[in-house]
Amino acid sequence: MAIQVRLGGRDLLVDVGYAAPFYEPIPLDLPAPFTIRFGRDTYVLQARDAEGRSRLDLVRDGDRVHGYLLKPTPRTLGHFRRVIRASYRGDATFMRSLLLVRFLDEQSITILNRLRIDSGPDGFSLHELPTMDHVVDEIVSAFDMEEEIVRAAVAGLPELESPYG
Repeated sequence: MAIQVRLGGRDLLVDVGYAAPFYEPIPLDLPAPFTIRFGRDTYVLQARDAEGRSRLDLVRDGDRVHGYLLKPTPRTLGHFRRVIRASYRGDATFMRSLLLVRFLDEQSITILNRLRIDSGPDGFSLHELPTMDHVVDEIVSAFDMEEEIVRAAVAGLPELESPYG
């Protein structure tokens, strides 16, 4: 979720979906693209277009992965009802995958299905987790969670595929 707020006469982006490495609100009135680099990810916020919209793209390893267009038109919760419902379908991405991210001062730890990604401002490393037992062990260790709780949480997931085939 991205939120546009007005503070001190300026419009700011507060991205609570990506969260870190967005440690500070980002001004939306900047005349040039604003870039944040962290590990293998680069976030690029383009300057506002003629309609007052701002585009944020996530670029990973040089390829645009996804992004969004921040529109200044206020919306009610009802506007998003259909997409929210669709996100809970059994075949929806978020119902069939595992994603945990922990941000520390200068690093992040991500568990994405059966992959562990360690990132810092200057680089990253990938480590394939061959079984669900390995996934559970990594979550318990890296996120300081109780094994029993982690096993219960992942028990209902389908077989997790590696995000890279």
